[in-house]
Amino acid sequence: RANNNLGSCLQKMGQWEKASACYERAVQLDPQLLEAQSNFGDTLTKTGRLEEGLACNRRVLALNPDFPDGHLNMGVTWCLMGRFPEAEACYRRAIALRQCGAACGQEQQPGDNAKSRHVLPPK
Repeated sequence: RANNNLGSCLQKMGQWEKASACYERAVQLDPQLLEAQSNFGDTLTKTGRLEEGLACNRRVLALNPDFPDGHLNMGVTWCLMGRFPEAEACYRRAIALRQCGAACGQEQQPGDNAKSRHVLPPK
């Protein structure tokens, strides 16, 4: 978890490549760590490694098909690839899962703000 936490800190500081390396190490140490897999896929996508991001997002959803951020990350990747129908389906699934989670009393994790997490890094 320490590598994942360090990656999150680096990502917030705009150090996308370094963050991605930390997430990758976290995934190597624990491939079942959903948060690290999700963060890794997110940074791969945001650094332009779309095919790798797509593969990582698929691993996230294989671990937990009901993980809203997995669908959200997949939607971002599809959108950047110009695959808009696929992106729309992913976004709709993420929305449905978040609504279900809220209705069931599941709270978002601290810092889990989709609006701020899914902003692309500056070019």
